[in-house]
Amino acid sequence: SWFSCENTVISSDGLQVTYRESNRFSLASTLERGDVSLTIKAAQKRDAGMYVCRIEVPGLFNDISYNVYLFISNGK
Repeated sequence: SWFSCENTVISSDGLQVTYRESNRFSLASTLERGDVSLTIKAAQKRDAGMYVCRIEVPGLFNDISYNVYLFISNGK
């Protein structure tokens, strides 16, 4: 949504993880350098879908967001 995150899997204050839905979700260990790469351990079909990385920027309507759609298929 425009003002909040629904179904948050992980969040950070920019230096450390402040919320994690499960230990399966982790961020890169270089948060202080701006690397917010998301890792999903043992990804499952239920993990498929839209993921949004939202960066809070002070002020009204200044937030930056990036959308990624994750597809998961059986490896063959």
